[in-house]
Amino acid sequence: ALRDLDVDFVCIGASGVAGYAEQVARLGGKHVRLIDRIDDRELLASAYAGASAFVFPSWTEGAPLAAMEAGAAGVPLVLSEMSSEREYFGDDAAYVHPADLKGIRAAAARLLEYPETPAQRQNRSSRLAGGLSITRHADETWSLYERTIAEPREASSPAPVLMDVSALLHFLPVAHPFTGIPTVEWKVLP
Repeated sequence: ALRDLDVDFVCIGASGVAGYAEQVARLGGKHVRLIDRIDDRELLASAYAGASAFVFPSWTEGAPLAAMEAGAAGVPLVLSEMSSEREYFGDDAAYVHPADLKGIRAAAARLLEYPETPAQRQNRSSRLAGGLSITRHADETWSLYERTIAEPREASSPAPVLMDVSALLHFLPVAHPFTGIPTVEWKVLP
């Protein structure tokens, strides 16, 4: 999607699949830079801060940690419309379908042509760093556990059958075929 843009495309992180990084480099062209996992948190934060954009239109990762880190660093985000990203990032990201190469390219090109001001990046950083904090997440999760335990249930009544179809629900509004988890969820629904 970004091969013909005259900008470095930097991928940071360990490749989980043998040969994947080589395939990305081969298809991506001369501007692809592959960097292994960075454990130094300050160095990683510096890499985010120096980026023109964070482009991660994943098929299945809703609100990935890397997008949260990039957003907290203030980096403009281009994320997937397939999962829960919009729920987490709201207006602080552009959303594209992972298979929409023209859309991915257009979103990235727009950010390169019209870069955000330092104030816009700082505003994103402030909103996302506060809203996506580990402390807030832990407190809200603990509160949910406490409420769940506090609600009495009849010993004779069977436990309810619960099914998480959140991936499927995110796929329904988009006009693209189901893949992966939503396909399984669709098949097990009564």
